[in-house]
Amino acid sequence: MQKVALGLLLLALFTAVLGECVQPPEGLSVCQLAFNARVPREFATLTADRDLVSLLDYYREIDHLPTYDCAEAYTDFKCSQAYPRCTGDSESGLGTPVNVCWSACDHFVRKCRNQLPGVPRPDCGKFSTEVDCTYNGKHPRKIDISEWYGSGAGSMTAGLFAVMSSLVLSFLFM
Repeated sequence: MQKVALGLLLLALFTAVLGECVQPPEGLSVCQLAFNARVPREFATLTADRDLVSLLDYYREIDHLPTYDCAEAYTDFKCSQAYPRCTGDSESGLGTPVNVCWSACDHFVRKCRNQLPGVPRPDCGKFSTEVDCTYNGKHPRKIDISEWYGSGAGSMTAGLFAVMSSLVLSFLFM
């Protein structure tokens, strides 16, 4: 009987340590969470973020980057899975991960049709349709894929500058 009680105590202690809400790891490249975000301790690693960086680097190397919308939807979905919100008692720090939203999965599947070869499509039916779920709007974060796509505003400005420059030069040399 004492062994069972000791086993239950150790299991409770182990669960309490893993169930703790902590700050996200420092050094995230793609899945940049807000300064006050909390994730379960077992999700506080850089592995998923590094995997996303490697995948985007690979697609760039083979000149097969998906559309910006697809990349944004995919990284948002993967970041929601890798760094779920943590809810719980703020006094004790104990908490549980909040399930990923169905809408995050659906957005990824719809935006990435015929793109991202080798990336399996999830069964969106297993994700949460509850109001309280993990997705970009509900877990403030910035998805930063500008390293692979550049800044949309910057490329538009550069394009506008090129057009205006060519117009001015054409008038000068007429």
